[in-house]
Formats: sequence, structure tokens, C-alpha cells
Amino acid sequence: GTALTYSDNFSVAFDENDKNTYSEITETIITDELIDESGDFIENYTVSKIATITFTETGVTFTPDIIDQVGYTIVDGTHIMINSSRSKMAYRVQGSCSNGSLKIYSEKKFQLALNGLSLTNPKGPAINVQSGKTVYVTLAAGKTNTLCDGEVYADAPYADGEPEDQKGTFFSEGQLIFSGTGTLNVRSYGGHAICSDDYIRVRSGNINILSSVKDGFNTNEQFRVGRMAASAPVITVNADGDGIDCGKGNILIGLVVGMKIGTLQGESRGVRRIDLTRGNHVNAHTLLCGDLVNALKRSRLGGILHVTAPAKCLFYCR
Repeated sequence: GTALTYSDNFSVAFDENDKNTYSEITETIITDELIDESGDFIENYTVSKIATITFTETGVTFTPDIIDQVGYTIVDGTHIMINSSRSKMAYRVQGSCSNGSLKIYSEKKFQLALNGLSLTNPKGPAINVQSGKTVYVTLAAGKTNTLCDGEVYADAPYADGEPEDQKGTFFSEGQLIFSGTGTLNVRSYGGHAICSDDYIRVRSGNINILSSVKDGFNTNEQFRVGRMAASAPVITVNADGDGIDCGKGNILIGLVVGMKIGTLQGESRGVRRIDLTRGNHVNAHTLLCGDLVNALKRSRLGGILHVTAPAKCLFYCR
């Protein structure tokens, strides 16, 4: 692979000569449980119980009503809080509500399937995962999901003497692993759009940060984009802050043979498109911008942006 030293005035883009057709390479699914990364793959996760959460403007339902080791509380009709110690759980979330929220406490990793959900919480995160475990966020095929917060968050409850984190529209204490072929649209008026206090990995799906008063993606440990065999991810970010901000770790963009960044007349493969914009400024063929946009940011000075480009480096530096 190729390592690029990060600076505040630096960009990476494709040369016109790279508008060719290359064979595609998808990521390898790691099945060996002794390797930590194996936990990132939903292919290794077995679901034994599915709960369906359905929002309406007047209420939210949880079915089946009783699941062993899973409890829930509904507040003000449309705000649901789940507390689970059960393993192998999946939550299918759907419906529409302009004043609701989903909060999950879980001792185990779980799947969160977004199945046509439109959810706005005017007083905080639309989805708040208070669990340090992995969340497999699955975007259901053919479904569009929309999440939005409000400008002013209500005070967070306290846990262990400290207020709980609620840093954005979609917040998780643990890892967020995105897959599926559906669409997720996110707006944030009070925090980051998508935030993890651990790391974020996008394997597939269409994720559009339509607007964010802070960062588009914000994560402590790592931001990683890969490519599933079924479908490559499409990511669009429009943020007043940083497009992608990784506070303590690395940003890894898995460039495979045939990967295209920017809209290249339908030729895009691999990670099909990463558009990082701010205000009215758009640099469709730029991975890393300097003076006008902090598109990708790693706050630790002297950090390294790791770019893996097998067979042929598909971009040039300018």
C-alpha cells in the first residue's frame, strides 16, 4: 500500500489517464474469531431474535411485546428506550415520526436494520446507542431512511456520575458498521451527523450527510471505507465542520483496483463515490482538500492517511 503524510494543504485526485476500466477486488471476509477484525463482518453474526420497532406520529410499537432479556420503555408516546442483555438480537426499525427517538442500552452486539425509517428528534439524537458493543447498521434494500436532530439538545441523563454522550443525530458509544444497499440521509442541526466514540466502518450502502452544523462523520479511533461483494458504498458529505474527523486514530480508505472517487460519468467502481462538500464549494474529484474544506481530518499532528492501492496507484498528488 501507499502511505500519504497528512497536511492541512494537500489534495489527492485522479489523473484523467486513470479513467480506465480495471478488474474489481472486494474485501476479504475474515472468519477467524482470533482476529479482532472478524467482528466487523455481519456475515459472521447469527440472529436468533428479531424485534420490530414501528414509529408513527402518535406512537411507537415494539413487537413481539415480550422478549426474554430485552426490556423497553416508551416516554411521551414516541420516544423508546431499549435495555438488553440478550445476544444475537436484531432490531428492525421503520415508520415515520417528527418528534421521536430511539435509545438502546445493550450488553451485547446487535444488528440495527433501518427499514424505511424517517425519524426526527427536536431535542437530541434521533438514534442514541449507549453501548460500547458493535452495531451492525443494515440499510434495507430499496428503502430510504432519514434521520434528523434539533438545534438544542435536552440535558442528558447521568450515568456513573457523568452525563451520557449525545454528540449527534446518530450517535453510538461503540463501533458502527454500515452495510446493505439502501439509503441513509442524515441532517444535523445540533451536533455531528454520524458519530461514534469508537470507530466507523462503511462497507456498503448509500449514505448522504445532507447537512451538518458540525462534522459529517466524527469518530475517535478510526474511519474506514471498504467494499462488499454485493455493492460498493456511495458517500456524500455536506458539513459546516469536517467531512470526516477521526480524533485519535487513522482514516483508511480501501482503494481497490477500479476504485473511482468523484463522479466519473458512471465509471465509478470500488468505493464508487466520495463527494465532500462545504457550503457551495464542491470538489468532486478530490479526496482531501486544504484551504476551503477540511474534507478529511485527523487531529493528531503528524498523522498518516493510509491508502491501499493494489496493482496500480489510481491517483496523483498535486
